[in-house]
Amino acid sequence: MFIKRVPTSVFLIFCAIWFVFLSPSPVFLIVCMVFVFAAMCEFYRMMDKRGFAPLLFYGSYAGLIILSVAFINARFPWIRIHGHYQDFTTFIVIFGVFLVAMSRNSSVRAISTISSTLFGMFYIAWMFSFVIKIRYLDVQDGPWHLLFLLLVTKATDIFAYCYGTAFGTKKLVPDISPAKTVEGAIAGFFGAVAMAIALKYVFPDKLSMFNKFDVVCLGLLLGFFAQVGDIFESIIKRDAGVKDSGSILPGMGGVLDLMDSVLITAPIMYFYVNSFIYYGKV
Repeated sequence: MFIKRVPTSVFLIFCAIWFVFLSPSPVFLIVCMVFVFAAMCEFYRMMDKRGFAPLLFYGSYAGLIILSVAFINARFPWIRIHGHYQDFTTFIVIFGVFLVAMSRNSSVRAISTISSTLFGMFYIAWMFSFVIKIRYLDVQDGPWHLLFLLLVTKATDIFAYCYGTAFGTKKLVPDISPAKTVEGAIAGFFGAVAMAIALKYVFPDKLSMFNKFDVVCLGLLLGFFAQVGDIFESIIKRDAGVKDSGSILPGMGGVLDLMDSVLITAPIMYFYVNSFIYYGKV
């Protein structure tokens, strides 16, 4: 497993650098949509296997609409003056779930169909939209904030996995994910803070808006919530009776397995930066 993860991780790191800094806005949106669509398909298949009968086709494409609207709102903030189109769009896609569920002409599993479909839309599409919001939060600093988020989050995963695999003995959540250990979780915290400090040291000008307190605080926050996101997805997989959400990434599983921690840390990063760095100016 570890041998398979190394080349996949290296490839994804280079892809992430290109994705954050070099991809033009349309390509950036398309890449985000591909990841979200793949993750939502994996999620809905797990829900279907569990017997919840989600609206896979509608839910996946509705998630892309939510993501696209978030992109427009972040990339072209001046459009906000034309009304509450984001809230209106969200209402339309949610109402659409009710209509499609009603069109099945059956009340059997209606609650599970609607609930699981909406769950996937918000858990994946809406929460991943904060990646886009961070990227366009500031023209110059936004890409660096996003790179900071991705590297600190993944440093948590890597340190927790490597140290836990090598030295972990005490199980963290044995009923949910037997491979996770307390030692690995602690190493994940240290890895997150170490990566945050290293990035600030290597790129002091690019991350000048973060002071030392911000760096340590973000390292701790992202290190904690990255592991929460990982455990949360493990709960879903355990309930669905699967080991991985998919098999597209060698040694890592599916796209949702790759994104699980970022889905939680992206909103945390956005709220922190918007509240304590920009003080609501954007």
